[in-house]
Amino acid sequence: CRTSSEDYRPPRRVDWIVTEFFGASAVDLLLTGTMGDATRRFLKPGGRVIPSTVRLFVAPFECGSLYRRELGRPNPKLYGLDFSVTTRMIANTVMHRNLQKGRRLAKPGLLGQMRLPGDLPRELRSRMVFNCETQGMLHAFALWFDADLAEGVRLSTDPTSPPIAWQQLFLPLERPIPVAPGHRATRGRCARRSS
Repeated sequence: CRTSSEDYRPPRRVDWIVTEFFGASAVDLLLTGTMGDATRRFLKPGGRVIPSTVRLFVAPFECGSLYRRELGRPNPKLYGLDFSVTTRMIANTVMHRNLQKGRRLAKPGLLGQMRLPGDLPRELRSRMVFNCETQGMLHAFALWFDADLAEGVRLSTDPTSPPIAWQQLFLPLERPIPVAPGHRATRGRCARRSS
């Protein structure tokens, strides 16, 4: 039947729930009440969900061409208006973009891992520190997910993997930051690691 799962009243409980209720970061699946409601009302005791586990990753990226396209210097003479104030607004906007042409500057960090069925978080909070491994320009942070569909079968939107239907979340900085091996990046700040 075609209806919202929240409006559906199943005739009986089921052994499996298969969902593709996620966007670029899988946060749509995890932070809404829809999945929790479906597992509580539809699933038999001991029932399974596909995907069974979802992991969210974050990493700093160099992606100059994408950054320039999204946050390039606005033309101050356009229509006689100063558009430079929009840079801060754009830098605080989450975007779905393909970062395959970007370059990861540090190992990714695990933002969160959720097993299904189970209690899903209402929010995700984390303070992450990245140790830069290469020299480059930090333009943005990328967020992506891995999902376990079956034993040995994983769906990944990792930007270093071949592209699939999903993109990554692109979290640009207001101003790019030069980095080098040994620098640490957190919340858009960068500092040389003390010895």
